[in-house]
Amino acid sequence: WISQGTQIALIEITTGKYFHMLDDAVSGFWWGRHTVNADCELFYVSKENSVMKLSYDRKSATKFLGNFHPSCQLRSLYCSQSTGDLLIGMHILDQNTQEEIGRIARYDKDGQFTITIPDVHTKRTLFKDSNYITENTNGDVVVSDYWHGVVVTDSGGKHLFTYIDTPFGSRLFSRGICTDALSHILVCDCYTETIQILNKEGNFLFYILAQKAHGPLGKPCSLSFDWNTHLLWVGSWNNTVSRYNHIKRPFTSSGK
Repeated sequence: WISQGTQIALIEITTGKYFHMLDDAVSGFWWGRHTVNADCELFYVSKENSVMKLSYDRKSATKFLGNFHPSCQLRSLYCSQSTGDLLIGMHILDQNTQEEIGRIARYDKDGQFTITIPDVHTKRTLFKDSNYITENTNGDVVVSDYWHGVVVTDSGGKHLFTYIDTPFGSRLFSRGICTDALSHILVCDCYTETIQILNKEGNFLFYILAQKAHGPLGKPCSLSFDWNTHLLWVGSWNNTVSRYNHIKRPFTSSGK
């Protein structure tokens, strides 16, 4: 599944064949607006600000979550591969202060609300634009926020660290994000045009210069880690999708 402009498409990468196209997704060029669960069902944010679920056979789409407050704009989704929980990144306009804030809401696989990150009663602001979400192997919630960088909390919402100052002498302008089998955090930086790789504690390890291989419009903007092949998929500004092998150690077929 690839998000492209105002559409979300299911594409066979080797041939470029389109299997399915969704036209009712919200328009968001910088939002991680779709995710897939362990049963290969697709969740995506619709134009009506609802979370839709498309069946594996792609024959039926149903509203999974809806009726959100008008001041709450859904931005990003991630389905936990371990629990089936759905994490939703929200952009909220505070009606009292008119401040723009971001929150993460967690729902279980049946659509029942569990927690928000940060808690609605706290005054601390962790996010402004929670545009991409992923989860690490230890259950940490990893958020890419264009203004605040990479913000990581534990599964209960306790803030662990923020990564925003890069070793290149610039601040991070983060886009797509994912984690891999070594619990690394991988994030696209649209300023340095690199994919920066951190350990699970937020320490910089190394980077991939994807733009060099794809020309001036090849800067990376979206990421996905394939747990079967342990390859990294990278989507770029020039409408290309590339694969990288950034892990050298051998793995079992289970990826553990």
